[in-house]
Amino acid sequence: MTLRYATTYIVKAGDNLGAASYWNLRLQDIDIRLNAVESYTADINAAATEVINAGIERINTTFQPLLDNLTTQVNTLSSSVSALEGTILTDQDNITTQLNALLTEGASLVAALEALGTIDGGTF
Repeated sequence: MTLRYATTYIVKAGDNLGAASYWNLRLQDIDIRLNAVESYTADINAAATEVINAGIERINTTFQPLLDNLTTQVNTLSSSVSALEGTILTDQDNITTQLNALLTEGASLVAALEALGTIDGGTF
């Protein structure tokens, strides 16, 4: 749009500032210009929505597979950790059982040695 200050809005010597026609001409011009600008509001909002939706779609297209892959990996790791915890608990019980058996066997061997008596002045 062109600038209209010099032709429409400027106050010149001799203008009748009390005349309705003086103000009506200027206010009508302002109204026409504002209406033109406001008529683009729907188009601007639609374009902004389109850009936002395209951006969201691109983000979804780019990042959703990565997020799905990460989610799968985290779930797999969680399952592995749970399995390892179960193995550790099971093996801990087995190890404790084996150590107790070895201690019992060791105690039996010591008792057997002590039952033999003394060798060279030492006691078993």
